[in-house]
Amino acid sequence: MRDERRVGKIEWDRAAEDAASRFSARAAVLPEGGDKTTGVTSEVIEPCAAARQLRYLFGKYVHVNGAPKRSTLDRKGILSSKSFHDPEDTLRAAVRHGYLVEEARYRDRVKRSDGDVYSELVANVREITLSEGISTLLDDLCAATNCSHVPTS
Repeated sequence: MRDERRVGKIEWDRAAEDAASRFSARAAVLPEGGDKTTGVTSEVIEPCAAARQLRYLFGKYVHVNGAPKRSTLDRKGILSSKSFHDPEDTLRAAVRHGYLVEEARYRDRVKRSDGDVYSELVANVREITLSEGISTLLDDLCAATNCSHVPTS
């Protein structure tokens, strides 16, 4: 006879639960608007791939708490590691929009910009906020049409 009062160890995988809830929120179909190919409109839950890659790139210059990490980095260090979106395209876009500057004095060294642009860069890394300039950069970089790039709420 089995003892029904005994309970074994129960493990709960919170990461799997969060991933499942994100998936179900994205799969919600709304009657109006929607993606051109699927007709599905989904709530933005996390930054798009381009926004994540840009934040990762900026994070090589600034800590998540907003403290400076370094002012220059070589091209190899910038393009190495994680890839959410094309790192080379992201680097070119950041240089083109003035957030990073290729140093003429040293070959393959990239420096972060100073002043207001640096403040925007820090805010993006620290709080995942989009200034007008970073939003324009992401519009240029992101392949999705009408992408908001980051969650709005």
